[in-house]
Amino acid sequence: PVVKMLQSLGMVEKVTVSSFTWSLVEEAKALEPDLHIALLFVEPPADTMEHALKYNASELHFRYDTVTKELVADAHRHGLTTMAWFRSPHSMKNEESYFFQLIEAGIDVICTNQPDALAELKQTLVLPKL
Repeated sequence: PVVKMLQSLGMVEKVTVSSFTWSLVEEAKALEPDLHIALLFVEPPADTMEHALKYNASELHFRYDTVTKELVADAHRHGLTTMAWFRSPHSMKNEESYFFQLIEAGIDVICTNQPDALAELKQTLVLPKL
C-alpha cells in the first residue's frame, strides 16, 4: 500500500522508506526500483555494509548513540547517506547534547524532536559547504 500511495502521489523519488524489518523495504524496492530505502538500526551489526548492499539500500538510519565516525565514513565510502534518529521525547533528557557529536561524526541527517535546539546549534557552527 505504501508503494502504491507514493506512486499515485508522484512522490517515489522524493521520500525514503525505512524500517527495522528489512524484508519489507526490500519488497518495496522490488515493487518500485526507483524508491530510496533505508535500513533502520537499533544496534548496527558488524556487517552493516554487507546488509546495505544486499538490500540495495541508499541510506542507513542509526540510533543516535551508536553513531561513530568510522561507521559514517564507511557508509559514505559505499555511497550511502546516513541518518541518526532519537527515541521518543518522553525518554530523552539531553538530546541536544548529542547533536555536536553527530555532526562531528559526519552524519548527514539528524531526525529529532527538538529541531529548534538543532537549528540554534547549527548557527554557532562553521560547517563545510557541500
